[in-house]
Amino acid sequence: MNNEKTPYYIDYDDYSFQNKEKIIFDTSVMEQYMSMSLSKSFEDQHNQLELPPLTFCYLLKPGEDVVKVDGLEINQMGDPGLKFQEYILQHIEPSKSYEIAICQSIGRRGKMEDTVVVDCSSIEGTDIIGVFDGHNGKDAAYLCTEQYIKTFKENEGTFEAKLIKTHKQLHEKSCETSKSGTTSTVAFIDKDTIRIAYCGDSPAYIYKNNKIKKITKEHKATNSAEVERIEMNGGVVFGMFGVKRVNGQIMVTRSIGDPSLHPPLTTEPDFIKLEKKGIELLFLMSDGITDGVTEKELEDIISKSGGMFNIAFDTLKLAYVNESSDNLTFIVIKIN
Repeated sequence: MNNEKTPYYIDYDDYSFQNKEKIIFDTSVMEQYMSMSLSKSFEDQHNQLELPPLTFCYLLKPGEDVVKVDGLEINQMGDPGLKFQEYILQHIEPSKSYEIAICQSIGRRGKMEDTVVVDCSSIEGTDIIGVFDGHNGKDAAYLCTEQYIKTFKENEGTFEAKLIKTHKQLHEKSCETSKSGTTSTVAFIDKDTIRIAYCGDSPAYIYKNNKIKKITKEHKATNSAEVERIEMNGGVVFGMFGVKRVNGQIMVTRSIGDPSLHPPLTTEPDFIKLEKKGIELLFLMSDGITDGVTEKELEDIISKSGGMFNIAFDTLKLAYVNESSDNLTFIVIKIN
């Protein structure tokens, strides 16, 4: 691999595990991370377990001159045995103010339906960073990656009113052409505050005073308040193979898309507003990460990893080692 500052983005649909020994990284990451080696803190605790080839990690430093990329479908490794039929749609660019590390992997799934957006230029003074975890296809997640910020900017009203409209509009547009759905967890970070709008079960955490704290509530069929709302909207929640699902079909109680399940599902997001003071790190992730990593394990990784890249990579790796069966997406932002 060369050492130019050009991100590697790789996607595919028809996936073969014949090349599972390969791990793909962004070339803007430091040279010691260009191989398959793990950080020492992780390697001391776990046996080697290779990640699938659709695994990519980025370290974006404040003000770094990195090309803004909206997707890629090429095989940068020069291996003719790796064939990629289509690309993952991403929108990633460096922030002027914050160091950001991103790791994603297809994990044990046959298709990659997670997408992310890191937009630090569309709204002056505000960094917008989000995770969209698609299901039943990736169309809804792709639509949000492409149009979430544009739609938000075009709406009028308060911050909350604009986002409620944004979710409804994206939902309607998605349902015109697709049966897929997606979660949405998006952070708006300005000079003094962090505001988060979330819909579904992609969680957000903060790290403050050496402790991890979950700041989102799960919009899932295990949440009694959500179950009550589902039932009021004409739905039912019951167990399927030991897992509670709405109408026996889906675990999330809020989403964008999923036309056959609205109602009783809703698009309406919940909101969080935090003062930045005292917050060291902000985390956004898909639930594939929390399926395999506990809060205590994440605290241990933070205390031992020694850097933003290692925090992101070691967390994703541990989720995979602990047999999370979902796609994996993990973003960490250094706030202070």
